[in-house]
Amino acid sequence: MCNSKHSREQFLQFAEELFLDNPYLVFEWFSGKPIGVKQSAALHVFMRLVSLELNKHGFTVQNFFKEGIEIPFSEELVKEHIWRPMQRAICKKESSQSLTTLETQEIAEYLNLALAERGIHVPWPTAKDKTE
Repeated sequence: MCNSKHSREQFLQFAEELFLDNPYLVFEWFSGKPIGVKQSAALHVFMRLVSLELNKHGFTVQNFFKEGIEIPFSEELVKEHIWRPMQRAICKKESSQSLTTLETQEIAEYLNLALAERGIHVPWPTAKDKTE
């Protein structure tokens, strides 16, 4: 992470040293403040709350997306079948760890729009939700 003149200089020095042994380098970068531990925890609580609400309203993976075996939602199914496809479409990123706090909120808003079409709303979790 480069967030100061000092860290930028350290990165450039590191890149120069790396280039001496590896003449072909690929760096991946993104701008914005990455999500931290608390935001990441809140994201997982949000997915759990979404799965609980979908199950409470009678949705299964089968009737939310396409025909097949009816499977109740879980945090992991929400992450893989709802959150991650939206993340790819909106932010063009594979990992939630590379999301910024603003991107996380944007995806959550679009997810809530999709949920609203099904009569469901899940607010972003608070500290209270994380302990339940």
